[in-house]
Amino acid sequence: MLEGLNNLHVKNIMHRDIKPHNFLVCPSQTYGFTIKLCDLGFASAVTKSKSHYISKKRTDAYFAPEVEKGQSRIQSDLFSLGLVLLELDNLKVLNENWIDYFTKGEIYQGKSIASNYQIDRNSNIYKIAQICLKPNYLERTTSGDLLSELIKLHGQPLKFTLTSMILEQIQQNI
Repeated sequence: MLEGLNNLHVKNIMHRDIKPHNFLVCPSQTYGFTIKLCDLGFASAVTKSKSHYISKKRTDAYFAPEVEKGQSRIQSDLFSLGLVLLELDNLKVLNENWIDYFTKGEIYQGKSIASNYQIDRNSNIYKIAQICLKPNYLERTTSGDLLSELIKLHGQPLKFTLTSMILEQIQQNI
């Protein structure tokens, strides 16, 4: 997911609508499956003269704080990705409407991440989400820097297991 987002960002394109529905899980002979980023309908090119866009078009549940104020930036995609990762890693706990006014307020103020939910705060995905969910876009790393840091820490691209997805698959096979 992060690699797909980084592929856009190195081309100076911001997706502007990162949400679970915009990721496709496709079969892969190498890894079993691969995740692809789709729906570039709101994507915008970032130029030196235009580093942000004034627009609130897209799915507002996954808005970064600056988007709420009407300014999309390339770092806004990373914030939205953090929310998606939390949701996918905790499908059994987080319902479809988990990103409510209270939860957003906590995250936007840098207080806590989904404090009223019993999510797995020790998972690697939670740790990545924390990095993505910095309230101030200037404090967020880039998708490329985050990807590089993860590879440096582990010596190779990481394979994360979305626990809730595997549990669901196991239950379907029983």
